[in-house]
Amino acid sequence: MADVLNWTALLSGQQTLSTGEYMRLSSAMSQRTQRDDAEDLRQWAAASILRHVALVSRQLQQPLLRAQIISAYVAEWQRFALGSQVLGSIMGRAMGPQLRETMTQAWRSHVFRRLAPSLAAAVVGLADDARSGASAADPQPLTALHAAMTELDPARALYAQWLVEPYAWAAVRHVVGAVRHVAPSEYVAVASRLLADEERLATAYLRAESVEPVMCVLTQRLVASQLPLVHSEARAMLESGDSDGLRLAYELLRRVPADAVAMQPMRDLFQSHVESLVRRELPATLQQLDSTTLARCVEWLPSELSRLRFLVSQCLGGDSGGFGEALVAGLRLALNKGSHVQAPRLLAAYLALLLQATTTESASYVEARAKDALQLCEYVQGKDNLLYHYRSLMARRLVTESSVGMDLERSVAAMLATLVVTENTLQIRSMLADMTSSQELTSRYCNNNNNSMDVSFKALGSKAWSGDLAKETCPELIVPDQVSSACDGLANLYTNNSSGGRKLQWQWAYSKATIQMTFPNNLSKAYTFVVNTYQLAILALFSDLSCLGYAAQQLTTEQIERSIKLSNREILDFELSILARAGILISSTSSAWMINDKFNSRRLRIDISGVKRIRQHTAAEVETINRRADTDHCEQIMAAITRMLKYHSRLHNSVLLEMVTREHERMFLVTGPAFKRAIEVLIDRVVFIRRSDDDMQVFEFIP
Repeated sequence: MADVLNWTALLSGQQTLSTGEYMRLSSAMSQRTQRDDAEDLRQWAAASILRHVALVSRQLQQPLLRAQIISAYVAEWQRFALGSQVLGSIMGRAMGPQLRETMTQAWRSHVFRRLAPSLAAAVVGLADDARSGASAADPQPLTALHAAMTELDPARALYAQWLVEPYAWAAVRHVVGAVRHVAPSEYVAVASRLLADEERLATAYLRAESVEPVMCVLTQRLVASQLPLVHSEARAMLESGDSDGLRLAYELLRRVPADAVAMQPMRDLFQSHVESLVRRELPATLQQLDSTTLARCVEWLPSELSRLRFLVSQCLGGDSGGFGEALVAGLRLALNKGSHVQAPRLLAAYLALLLQATTTESASYVEARAKDALQLCEYVQGKDNLLYHYRSLMARRLVTESSVGMDLERSVAAMLATLVVTENTLQIRSMLADMTSSQELTSRYCNNNNNSMDVSFKALGSKAWSGDLAKETCPELIVPDQVSSACDGLANLYTNNSSGGRKLQWQWAYSKATIQMTFPNNLSKAYTFVVNTYQLAILALFSDLSCLGYAAQQLTTEQIERSIKLSNREILDFELSILARAGILISSTSSAWMINDKFNSRRLRIDISGVKRIRQHTAAEVETINRRADTDHCEQIMAAITRMLKYHSRLHNSVLLEMVTREHERMFLVTGPAFKRAIEVLIDRVVFIRRSDDDMQVFEFIP
């Protein structure tokens, strides 16, 4: 057979077959195959190959350097593969594939299995050299090694068993040693660096599809088994505002496939952090809250929200990480947990502060701050309560002329209308329309009447302004003749220009006047006083404008009450005390009041009216507004219940509650007690709905 198969030299690369030799060997092999002894040939070839493989394996087991043993193995495999290909082609179609398979099995069993530990140690050693800073080997031998092992074992089971697994556990030993003495506050940074280095090395020394299994082993050891430590450090990073550290922690947790185990606790931490952060800045109560603290609190929220959104987008995965939803949930809990009217009242008070005439900011600044504040309403439950409180404060500004300007009032009202359209927003627009028509009415009156007084009127519709202005408690108040004649003239003008028989009712509590007074001991010095209508009526009793027909020298409290018909004694005593504290009136020993002849002040203009003193709502006023809001909400809930039952005819209690809640969720929160109260009112009326005879939890519409 030596003259037929002289393949030893061929495998060693020392001889190349010529075309003639190839054809002669091919013809001889074909003739031998036809003589039905192909099995003998296969067995003989396998035995000869095994002897050659044994020789090769002994040669490759000689001590070599790490890179050299890899290069030697690859070179020998390439020669062997070339020789097996040539011999397989000589054997023909029948024996060729069997011969090549026999040769490959022999190489895998007798060469690779013996050398696999040495090859794995060489690859691992190269990675260790790179970790220690030594120069890495040329990657070309590693690439050739990957290709040779793939050709040797297409299923790649041997590759994973003899190379990937040793590499993975060597990497685990390295990272475990590196993090053994790391401080808890530095674990995330060190673990991130180690994983990045190992991923780079695995990409360089292993096949692409083998990198992921190795990184899974490392992730399990460095991250999955240390989740409490990573979460604890992430909490500290949130408190300190370490955005770079948070990004590293997020990237670490992303490597763990179990989101509920790794990432969800991180989202819960972020939500809790947002809630506690906002709650610390919100005031515990709005009572006695000064304007500086109020402005700082509300203006801090939009800026902090922008910072948190940037943190989510840049460090916590953006929209795909789920931290955006955690941010919104934390804000909602902070703004709505507890009293459901706290946040709406806070925003309404801030808008009132922006729109007061005392502000020195530009119109663009006020609009920008108002827009930022109203953006927070996206996270506030009970937006309707914001409108109730805003409308009440706006009514005071407009009536007392303490607003920064009508243009800004209309601009903010337009922003509110885009927030949510309810009856409140319509009433706000009606109130602004009343102010515009009042200016036109005042201008028409001044052009048609030669009045020595400079007057200004506000004709307000009772429907739009009801509940926001206190009802006049002294409607029969007697005012000076000049004021009375101006009021009569305006009433006639208003009646002639309106339809429907509208009637004016004067609101003296919100009226004021500017007067000049001189005092007997200093006639050369005239003082200008801004007084409310009650104070004007009292002071007129001591002047020529007195309704008594003469200027009184002194009057008792009872005489003043009878003269001007100020029947509310509490108001009268309060206004007399204001005039006394200002030094305009003094009280004699007989409890009689008189003008202070010795009045003297360095200020020539003094405002004692109290009308312009805009303040935040008192506890009693807040309670009144809340009751009015609850009443309106109950009416809206009853209307929704009736409408839905009329459409569906029959609904279960839980289904009806869900439908009503969903309809009003943008305006206010429908609570269980409020829903139950609305149901009871409708049933008591016995007009629209009733309980089903079959099930008490089912309601039916009464046609």
